Amino acid sequence: MNRRDFIQAGMSIGFGGVLLPSSKEALGDVARADALPQMIEDLTDWLLERLQTRGNEPIRIPAGDFKISRPLDVSGRQLTGAGAEQTRLIYVGQADTPFLSVSCSAHASSEIRDLTLIRSADGGGTAIFVDSDRACYFDYRRRLLIDNVTFRGVNVKRGVAGWISTPSWQCCIDLGDAWGVYISRIDAVGAYDIRLPATQFDKSVFLRTNAQGGILSARISSVTATSFYRGIEIGARTFFFISDCDFAACCDGIISVHGPKDGFSEGRIVQSLINAQRVGIHLYKTAWREISGVAINRHKEGYKSGDWVGMRLDGVFKSWINRIRFQVDVTRGEFRGEGIGLQLRQCSDLIVSECMFGLGLDCDVQQAGSQRISLSNNLNHAPSLCGQ
Repeated sequence: MNRRDFIQAGMSIGFGGVLLPSSKEALGDVARADALPQMIEDLTDWLLERLQTRGNEPIRIPAGDFKISRPLDVSGRQLTGAGAEQTRLIYVGQADTPFLSVSCSAHASSEIRDLTLIRSADGGGTAIFVDSDRACYFDYRRRLLIDNVTFRGVNVKRGVAGWISTPSWQCCIDLGDAWGVYISRIDAVGAYDIRLPATQFDKSVFLRTNAQGGILSARISSVTATSFYRGIEIGARTFFFISDCDFAACCDGIISVHGPKDGFSEGRIVQSLINAQRVGIHLYKTAWREISGVAINRHKEGYKSGDWVGMRLDGVFKSWINRIRFQVDVTRGEFRGEGIGLQLRQCSDLIVSECMFGLGLDCDVQQAGSQRISLSNNLNHAPSLCGQ
């Protein structure tokens, strides 16, 4: 199936699938209130039975609040709700086992869409886990679509520095090998508090990738994720394309966590907002990257100690950085620590143009061991170029 057919198939899923009635006859008297009720119908057995016996038929769940007490394997299945915040699956199981998992086998391509995944107990846990296996990249060419999904805890409240969810997921999406991944129209709320030091217990992440063979074309778009320790951790062997995303009130935004020899090159981070208290973007040992139209900011309400780097590039070469805004918001008090807009270490052949280095920075561009760096048409406030 080519990419167009895959997307079109995803758009049509559910019209001929298993429809779960919203009547007492099918589920009992399921509450439909906006606030989560104290007593909710347990849908675990119903879903398990259909996942195990209905072949590859799509499973549709209507609007409502449904408790799930055990993990579900959705490999090769299409799980569709009535809409984000309309169909709410409330996971009350143990944190040591992912809620929804996708294994590696033939015909294991999956779709999860139009629903909310709620963590109702402490301990975090993973909402969607896609296991790592070379076969799913080289042999099975597994595909995955996650669209119009909300991740949060039972309680969501607004704090002085952003939305906070309690409890919350430790990881919303843990992504292993795949041929094509499409993640779009996502809202996610974590429990990380940027007013506290980065050493706090919460080390949550919205999305992490880690492949044994590869992740081809992970396309991540229209994501709003707030109050996570990290927005995205880019692991080994990942081709990624990130656009139109908003990562707010995080410690780190988009961070490379792979080794020096297993980070794929090529790809883009474009038209996005990153609000991070320590590092906005950190890319490591990669090339042919485009980072464009991204606003990177340190939140005014964040913890007031510690250094800040808008974008850190280590061993990055032959890449384009343009139309980036770097800003430290000091309207609620000065930060104790150095503020650097763009930090380059052992980089080469970069074009940095039309960037705006705002107030609150001690150094706009810091270079160490870098060569053939083109800086043109940038707006500077701090020293435009400083060594390490």
